Amino acid sequence: MKDEPDATVVEMARITPAKRGQVRLWAMLVVLFATTGVATGWMTYGKTVDSIKRHRERMNPQVGEGGTTPPPPALAPGANPVRVQSHIYVDRIVELSVREAAWTVDFSVWFRWTGQAVDPGREFHNRGWVDRVEGDG
Repeated sequence: MKDEPDATVVEMARITPAKRGQVRLWAMLVVLFATTGVATGWMTYGKTVDSIKRHRERMNPQVGEGGTTPPPPALAPGANPVRVQSHIYVDRIVELSVREAAWTVDFSVWFRWTGQAVDPGREFHNRGWVDRVEGDG
C-alpha cells in the first residue's frame, strides 16, 4: 500500500478555481514585465544607435553643419599654398558662465611656417574674436 499517495498530497496537487486564478495572474504579470523589459531595451538600443550616428556625423570632417556637405576648398588658378601651423596658448580663463554658455579667456596665438610668401600675423582672420592684431595700430 505504499504505492497509494497520501490524501493530503492529493489535495495539495489538486488545482482549484482559486489556484487557477492565481496562476493566470502570475502568468499575466510575467508577460507584462517581459513585454515592458523588451520594449524598454528596444527603445534604449534605438536611442544608442541614433546617438552613435549623430556623434559620427559631428566628428566627420567631410560633413558640414546640420548634415550638409561643405563645398571643397577652391584655390585660385596658379595658387601656391603655404602650410602654416597655428598654435594657441591659454594663459587664463577670466570668466566662465555655464548659464549663458559664454567664457572670456586670455590667450596667445602664434604661427610657424617657412618662406617669405606669407605673413600670417597680418593675414590672420580673427572673425571678431580679437579687436586687432598687434602692430596694426
